[in-house]
Amino acid sequence: MKNTTFTISLVLLAISALQTNVFAGSETNSTYLEVLQASNNVATVIQTLPGVEKLWPQEPVAYIKSVSQAAHVFDGSLSDSNAHQAYLNLFASMMQKSCPTNEDQAASWIEQKRDIVRFCMRVDELRNNKSQWLAVAKFLGEVRSKKIPNYVNQGVMLSIMNLGPGGQAEMQKAVEENERKKITDNFQSQLWQAESSLMFQLQHDCPFTQPNQPVDSNFVSQVTSTAHLTDKESKELQGN
Repeated sequence: MKNTTFTISLVLLAISALQTNVFAGSETNSTYLEVLQASNNVATVIQTLPGVEKLWPQEPVAYIKSVSQAAHVFDGSLSDSNAHQAYLNLFASMMQKSCPTNEDQAASWIEQKRDIVRFCMRVDELRNNKSQWLAVAKFLGEVRSKKIPNYVNQGVMLSIMNLGPGGQAEMQKAVEENERKKITDNFQSQLWQAESSLMFQLQHDCPFTQPNQPVDSNFVSQVTSTAHLTDKESKELQGN
């Protein structure tokens, strides 16, 4: 039993190391570190932006984390015209990029992008821009297209008693399969959270109407189609 427990521990450590490596690259990526270390130096962060763009699509997690850091730096200096324009360009470029196919990367991507949208759309120039809301709607549509209806978590807590007498190969296979399921669990959880956050923004901030103006029915139709809204959701967004 002692040897079996030790073997399982080694398997778990190996898989944990593999999972950690998926994200370790973003923490040590030179471009991300340059943005991170720039702190409030707007000019330095602006100089890093071409490098940030080059991270996509090979290093999507480092890219999205770099965008998040840069956006926060620019947000503190929006009275600076250079920072203001860089902020808008950075956001628009990010919104054009789609979710990675790797679920481990995709979970981080969805979480970070959701938070960036929530953070950046506070700025008047973005909040009042219908084309940017269409980009948000497209992101919501992408999130909904990846959600598994009525998904139930598949990952479980494994114990020695679950694994049977098949030896190390069986143990490793069982643990690896369980870890894959937990990755999907996390991805689906991030999709659910993103959907909730983006719907809340559409409901409360999207300019479907202007003061003393009728509802922009064409804009409503575009958002409804792009975000994959139901008829009920579309009517609720218009206050009906």
